[in-house]
Amino acid sequence: MFGHMGPYKGLPVIIDVFSRLLNERKDLKLIVAGGSHPNFQDYLERFKKNAPPNVEFIGYVDEHRVAELFQGALVVVLPYLTATGTSGVFHLACGFGKPVVASDLPELRELVHEGASAILVPPNDAEAFASAILRLWDEPSLAEEMSKQNLSFASSESWSSVASSFERIYSELVNK
Repeated sequence: MFGHMGPYKGLPVIIDVFSRLLNERKDLKLIVAGGSHPNFQDYLERFKKNAPPNVEFIGYVDEHRVAELFQGALVVVLPYLTATGTSGVFHLACGFGKPVVASDLPELRELVHEGASAILVPPNDAEAFASAILRLWDEPSLAEEMSKQNLSFASSESWSSVASSFERIYSELVNK
């Protein structure tokens, strides 16, 4: 899990999910990367005190370490309870070719509709999240397929691709 942490990110959900996963796979590790959202200072503190084993809160991640963090992940989990716009973390996961398990919210569903790959589950459903994560663990070919699709999606969403699209649209409008 990555980013500024606040109530909307679903941290209690992922901790519940991870507790369930530890019953199946003792060797898993949950990394919570990022600090408390500025609007929710000290939000993480209560979770750090009561976290299950193998949960590591690593705090702010310098931009030079982001690639290393994402490359080491089996899956990026986005248990958001709400989303207001697109998810930068979802886009980062795609850019690093990572499979995503996320809450089935309109903003995330739209990214999948546009070509990204994610297993979408009902928000706040720890059992569904755990099942989806275990599915990726047990089906490496599915995880690999999702990774490739997310890399492809990310390349089509690069700044140069977006700029080219705008340039083409502007040219069409000017020429009309």
